[in-house]
Amino acid sequence: MRRNSSQSPYSPETWCSSWERVISGRSRKISSPVCSGEAVGLHEADGVSSVPSVATSTHAELARRLSPSVRFNEPMARHTSLRVGGPADMFFVARTTDQLIHAIEQAAELTVPWTVIGSASNLVVADDGIEGFVVKVVASDVREHAPTAGSETLVEADAGCILARLARQTALQGLAGLEWAVNVPGTVGAAVVNNSGAFGSCTAEHIVDVSVYLPFQGMRRLSATDIGHDYRTSRLKRRELNAVVLSATYRLVPGDREQLRGRIGELQRLRRSTQPSGFSVGSVFANPIGDAAGRLIEACGLKGFRIGDAEVARLHANFILNRGSARARDVTELMRHVQVAVWQHARRWLAPEVQLVGRWHRDEIDALLLPPGDLT
Repeated sequence: MRRNSSQSPYSPETWCSSWERVISGRSRKISSPVCSGEAVGLHEADGVSSVPSVATSTHAELARRLSPSVRFNEPMARHTSLRVGGPADMFFVARTTDQLIHAIEQAAELTVPWTVIGSASNLVVADDGIEGFVVKVVASDVREHAPTAGSETLVEADAGCILARLARQTALQGLAGLEWAVNVPGTVGAAVVNNSGAFGSCTAEHIVDVSVYLPFQGMRRLSATDIGHDYRTSRLKRRELNAVVLSATYRLVPGDREQLRGRIGELQRLRRSTQPSGFSVGSVFANPIGDAAGRLIEACGLKGFRIGDAEVARLHANFILNRGSARARDVTELMRHVQVAVWQHARRWLAPEVQLVGRWHRDEIDALLLPPGDLT
């Protein structure tokens, strides 16, 4: 494994002892699921691979119920924006809301562990892959409802709709409210779960309600209050609600099309000048109160620091790039290095904004959540 420690005042020895103390000893691998994710594909695999060795009679029965669309041993690196991740035991693309509900119903009935993703633009999938059944949501219908008593217009979008595309489309139709999202990666479903935001606005400020599916309970429409949004989180992300996002309804207002078009262009230019291109998961850490994660990381001299092919971006330090053949574990070790360096330099703890999914050791997950008081 390559570590370019010369690019940082914090050598591997500075943090390695803390890391090893956290993950030393025997640890049990667990599957870290995501109940609702982002969406829409990178490139799709052709055909169906051989049945994995972990397949059971329930896997075979689930494949029979959903065939011929189920794939086995699907490399998740093909479906994540970071291009890392081992194989999913079983993989299915839900192109409609009905297909999504049916897939989850069948998996739940057969007690097969299931994970719902979209474009996976904020997920780090384990090198050992994901246990059970992965459903990728690409359902992307958009419905405009009749204007309310005032001047507002309600727009409902399926969970698999790309949020940035929805922001552009509504702006070009003269509807204001989502311009801030024109550069946000991922989908409507992920935005609801994570309370995605940018440029001083966020999902929670524009949501009217959310349609969800709860296994064994059916569909339900939840208010914005029910979702419990907070900074980059929600009751869905905290697993207080075991539900899958089906669609979200936004409250938008009339705007001048030319002004909205100009604002969209301005935000896109700003994004290109301040955020790196390449394989990444966007912002890795949430901004601590009163500060910016990128500024804190840059102050530690960590721009360009690498572990394997995972690199702290030079243009914006709160991005980690896959420079070619990075592994998921390279990414998490780099995250941990950054956290410890910032804590030692500024006594600020950077909480991950990304989610770890798949066959991670419990200790590997806990290491990234370790509170500052536990560091020596």
